[in-house]
Amino acid sequence: MRKKFHLFRLKFLSPIHVGTGINSEEQDDFIHSDTLYGALYYISVLVGSDLKVDILSGKILLSSLFPYYIDGGKVVYLLPKPIQNYGDLVKNLDYPLRKGFKRAKFIPLEIFEKIINRGINAEDLKNYIELAKKTNYALAKSVI
Repeated sequence: MRKKFHLFRLKFLSPIHVGTGINSEEQDDFIHSDTLYGALYYISVLVGSDLKVDILSGKILLSSLFPYYIDGGKVVYLLPKPIQNYGDLVKNLDYPLRKGFKRAKFIPLEIFEKIINRGINAEDLKNYIELAKKTNYALAKSVI
């Protein structure tokens, strides 16, 4: 049975600090799910909503908030790069491309799906890395 899910894109109207401390050195690249749960629960208590019951019962499940960017009108959703051995996929890539992929924390949803379904090949990966280098995504150090 497939689970139903909803995807929401958040756009903050002002700068936010994402991390565990007040210092800028202690930053995260995404908002963790427990932070989102806590914020929603707090707001539901303030406004007297029954949402808090759904949150506590597990009826509502949330993931962490991951980055996205818009490239030529297309929304590119980013997910954490799966932890696995990419040896055969990256061994024939140029050194800078190989290092870039190794350092990447996030990858686009379509690449993520190919990786977890074992449907990605070295050429797909190389094309993605070269395309990603052309984008002006703000978290360039986190994304290839």
